[in-house]
Amino acid sequence: MENIISKLLVADSKTIQEGTKELKEAFKKPEAIPALCDVIVTSQNPQIRQSAAVLLRRKLGKKRQWSKINIDIRTRVIHKSSPKMIHTYDRILRGSSM
Repeated sequence: MENIISKLLVADSKTIQEGTKELKEAFKKPEAIPALCDVIVTSQNPQIRQSAAVLLRRKLGKKRQWSKINIDIRTRVIHKSSPKMIHTYDRILRGSSM
């Protein structure tokens, strides 16, 4: 997932289009949400962490989206939500205009 997000942050439109296509394909799989959480917690690049947090917020921003996710995946996301992820996610989104 980190590689896909990094493609969205370059100045080349062809690479951005490729990354967008890969991201759409990744979001069709249930593992996309936990993968975004992993990126938020483990990525060394703050821009990638911020982009992952924004993507996660957009994906889960509506209450009914969260309820549509498989209970096993919801449980994994909650358990992966370390204090670092919650702090980073909250701090980034407060300053994000996306």
